Amino acid sequence: MIGVEEFEAGYDRLLAPLAEAGTELILIEPFLLPIHDVVEAGVARARIGTEKRKEWRADLDPKIEAMRELAHKYDAHLLAARETGDRLGDDLRGAAWPRSGRSPQGCVDRTLPGDSDAYPAACPA
Repeated sequence: MIGVEEFEAGYDRLLAPLAEAGTELILIEPFLLPIHDVVEAGVARARIGTEKRKEWRADLDPKIEAMRELAHKYDAHLLAARETGDRLGDDLRGAAWPRSGRSPQGCVDRTLPGDSDAYPAACPA
């Protein structure tokens, strides 16, 4: 995992020339789905439980705040993916997880704020 300073600096280096060129920016908060069961993920089928997700959450929260600050700095649109992930987490138990373990195929990316009607069609029950 990278630290929040490196995370923010990397995004800042990416966003600065785009903003200077007049690009309309849209940023998406990093997020985790609050799944409560043990999940097998990745090629090695690693078992990811509650303690590992607590570590990830502790690492991710300051990065979410950094993303919000960057959105403000660059007057960018910010999609609140953490809130969407929190809302969807319990609904996604038993969903078809891809081998990457990142999110159920086609669910979260289609249900960011403003697209809530896509959720029932996009995500398995």
